[in-house]
Amino acid sequence: SELELLRRNAHDNGVEAAVRVAPCTWGDHDAVAALGTFDVVLCSDVLYGHHREVATALARTMHALCHADGRESAALVSYFAREKLLADVPFFEECGRLFQEPTPHVVGGVARDDPDLWFLEYRPKTLET
Repeated sequence: SELELLRRNAHDNGVEAAVRVAPCTWGDHDAVAALGTFDVVLCSDVLYGHHREVATALARTMHALCHADGRESAALVSYFAREKLLADVPFFEECGRLFQEPTPHVVGGVARDDPDLWFLEYRPKTLET
């Protein structure tokens, strides 16, 4: 399974004690709350032109998993635009509502060589309740 692969990668890279690999259903408030919050939420290759509800649930889940008490927290998103960028606009719009302006990063020169591959760091906004 993908989770087992992630656990093995964490082990092989010597970071298994510092990371938590767990299933997370986007938009399931109880399941998300049960996970708690994190310093870093990593989302890689998760957007595939989903319906608006699914895409916005991903953005809301990312935000809910970030610390809301002022501690530093970030959601790191790896995104490959492919031909579906317009379909993924609802995700980026919801991120604009929930997060500060993203910081783009170049990782290993990859993003510099492929303009369709984005590495974005999102810092959560403090939302009014």
